Amino acid sequence: ESATYTALPAPPAVTPPKPVSPAISLAHHLMDLPIVDGEDATGAAKLAAFSDPWISAANLYLNRSGDDYQLVASAQSPAIVGALATPLAPAVSDRFMRGAGCDVELFGGGLSSVDELAVLNGANRAAVQTPDGEWEILQFKAAELLGNGNYRLSDLLRGQAGTDHLTGVVAPQGAPFVVLNASVVDVPLTDLSGPDLDWLIGPAHKPVTHFSYRTFSETIRGVGYRPYRPAHLKVRLNGGDLESSWTRRSRVGGDSWDGFETPLGEERELYLWRVSAAGATIREELISQPAHHYPAALQAADGVTGEIEISVSQVSDRFGPGPSAKVTLHV
Repeated sequence: ESATYTALPAPPAVTPPKPVSPAISLAHHLMDLPIVDGEDATGAAKLAAFSDPWISAANLYLNRSGDDYQLVASAQSPAIVGALATPLAPAVSDRFMRGAGCDVELFGGGLSSVDELAVLNGANRAAVQTPDGEWEILQFKAAELLGNGNYRLSDLLRGQAGTDHLTGVVAPQGAPFVVLNASVVDVPLTDLSGPDLDWLIGPAHKPVTHFSYRTFSETIRGVGYRPYRPAHLKVRLNGGDLESSWTRRSRVGGDSWDGFETPLGEERELYLWRVSAAGATIREELISQPAHHYPAALQAADGVTGEIEISVSQVSDRFGPGPSAKVTLHV
């Protein structure tokens, strides 16, 4: 039969549907952080963004006025962000907290344990937000998976990158937690620092007018330029005079063990020296060396008596005074 060999008509062409890119609002943290590696002097703020699923890059815009949107940063991959599942107790800085530290709950991603040498070389850095809005930098050696995105962090190294002045407060349960890895991107500070700037963040594959974009206000002070708190503050009485001395610390280039002296890291060496009693400032002076002489005659003229506090902070021309080292004594 000739019909047996008749060709059948070709099936109609099927056009595959275009992939759907859902519009998802992003969880994010715009963090005013210190320099964490000790070498980069740019002092940039940091952006951490996350969504599940992660569809495209996260774009951060600065809205100066009206429809004037300036693209300032773009995060290409999701950051590891979460929150404290247990409070983070006060601790001393620059030494390992042996044993349990705190529990964290992650929105996505995972953590892993490293050895002590890796921690000392900069591994497992994270930022925890304190109640006053600042960020303490810490590191952890051990991360134990508890299940459902929850981890128990132990062998913590607290108050890193010049945040040792923040270790004396309790970070409560629910405080933001961000792992400082390559997914956290720089936000350059050129013309961006100032009070209550308006920001806009959303998925890069959508226009800024899309409902998935979120506006928020955030003040960037430029903590990357904040000087460290001086170390080894000593105050002694010498025949009635008060002799103060301390050791400078550097926020830039201070990690090397080869140099003779800590690099300055600022345009000039300047300190704010202050004496106070009962919370009131009695005298303050700007000095250019890590020592100060407060003679007995000047103390008498200032009415210094009883319990007083001597405090010293290094001053940056761009940031101003940093955190203070303090000593309390009775004269």
